[in-house]
Amino acid sequence: MKTITKKILCIFVSILMMLTFTSCSSNALRGEKAIKIDELPDIDVPGVYYEIFVGGFSDSDEDGTGDIKGIINRIDYLNDGDPLSGKSLGIEGIWLMPIMQAGSYHKYDVIDYYSIDLNYGTMEDFEQLISVCDDKGIDIIIDLVLNHTSEYNRWFLDLKNAIKEGDKDNKYMDWYSITTDSSKGWHKLAEDPDGVQYYYEGNFSPSMPELNMDNQEVLDEIDNIVKFWLEKGVKGFRLDAVKYVYLSNDIKNIEFWKWFA
Repeated sequence: MKTITKKILCIFVSILMMLTFTSCSSNALRGEKAIKIDELPDIDVPGVYYEIFVGGFSDSDEDGTGDIKGIINRIDYLNDGDPLSGKSLGIEGIWLMPIMQAGSYHKYDVIDYYSIDLNYGTMEDFEQLISVCDDKGIDIIIDLVLNHTSEYNRWFLDLKNAIKEGDKDNKYMDWYSITTDSSKGWHKLAEDPDGVQYYYEGNFSPSMPELNMDNQEVLDEIDNIVKFWLEKGVKGFRLDAVKYVYLSNDIKNIEFWKWFA
């Protein structure tokens, strides 16, 4: 029995060493280097956050869709303010999936960045939720979708009309990623009065056109959107699809998020 055990142990150690050397060799071939960290950064580690898809959480008016008032009605389930009660989850934060006016059920296609989706309630409802959560010591972060909008966003509709009217000086002509090159395989947008066909980039769906982050006006608008929601009382944002701001361009993606931060 001891001999069998020793043999099994030797086989196990041999396999482990082979895997280790293979891993090291693989990393070396990829040019990866070990990074030495002398000291971990001093960061404030957040507590437990509860992610909520508002439309499916709690329906206050029984219309078949969850809403912000429904969250308020269930707030004691999430945190009743008494850590010793044992009657709530005791969360310290809520992450709200997209709540802005949108064209789909998932709401990652924003129509209006400065409003609450009509199916979820009103801005007054949201402000009440912020107030209730502040009383309970609950922070709120929200999904912020920046790389694309809805095809029904006013900016995109104005772009389409500008192309049809031949208004090349319209500011929205430079707000989205567009081209007249059909070889890119992008989605048809509109024709100008001269018959030139324009196309737009939509990496996730034809219903979600990509914004042009090389345009300073777009960046200024993003800055305004962030300030708006911070002033409403949100503590931060969950940023969607961060590696797709520039498709297949990690360097520009990193530059964008450095700017955002």
